[in-house]
Amino acid sequence: MRLFEHPEFEQAMLRAAEQFQVSEQFIEKDYYVTEILRIVADRLGDKAMFKGGTSLSKGWGLITRFSEDIDLFVNRHRFDPVPGTNRMNRILTQLTEAVAEHPALTWLVDEGRTIGGHGREDYLSYETKFAALPGIAAVVRLEPGIQSGTFPTENRPITSLVAEYLVEQGRSDMADDLTPFDMTLLHFRRTFVEKMFALHGKVIRLLEEDHPLDRDARHYPDLHVLAGRSEVRDMLASREYEEIRSDYDETSREFFAKIYRPPADLSFADSPALFPEPELRERLAVDYEAQCRLLFSAGAYPSFDEVLERFEEIRKLL
Repeated sequence: MRLFEHPEFEQAMLRAAEQFQVSEQFIEKDYYVTEILRIVADRLGDKAMFKGGTSLSKGWGLITRFSEDIDLFVNRHRFDPVPGTNRMNRILTQLTEAVAEHPALTWLVDEGRTIGGHGREDYLSYETKFAALPGIAAVVRLEPGIQSGTFPTENRPITSLVAEYLVEQGRSDMADDLTPFDMTLLHFRRTFVEKMFALHGKVIRLLEEDHPLDRDARHYPDLHVLAGRSEVRDMLASREYEEIRSDYDETSREFFAKIYRPPADLSFADSPALFPEPELRERLAVDYEAQCRLLFSAGAYPSFDEVLERFEEIRKLL
């Protein structure tokens, strides 16, 4: 029996939410995200790498914000023979088909799409047991793609919060999907650099095209957490920082040349995203507050001033 089929599923969610001091909706979504990752790991093994913001909570336990997307790198060079574009598209589609076989998930086929021949964006819904929260849908976005850096990585155990709670309570035999599994994760040292690139590009678009920041403001609280980690600060002071920046720049120019907006000389020391002038700072703060109120179910997140102060601490390293 899978946990969602158990008559105590709802109560388990509520108790886990109380234990971890987050909402039951957060615990429920975390459960389904974990089960999607379980299918990915079973189907692709080390051909898939988990990355992005959701990996910071699921794989590293660094953040506790809502996240609906699963960002995956599928390494085409680990297939034999190396697949061309059409076969790779089939592999990515078949991955979503495999996930959709989970009896609690419904593939919203009409909302999915192929992205430029090098990735997919698919949506899988589940029937929630709880009242809706503003901005939080009972949907998980699966984004597998072939464009990504490949270093540094680390194998990490993945488990759901509700499974962690039940195991602590001696209820590991309650369901068959409570056991952890391993996945390859992009290390959060690189995620920090990639989020700086992403945020810089979004703010440049805001300045040049008046394109709203909206949900991309979520990068700010993630960067605040990561910038406080000694592993990240050590990386910034090492040759690895230059290697990651150069590799990210090369990959972005190959796959996203039309929309890629890097900082001058790949330096973030004067990026308006991290060190905004007063007028821009006020505008960014509004988007930041709006997103954080939606993303943090426990209501605890740093102020925008605290985020920018942390950037100032490491400015000379950027």
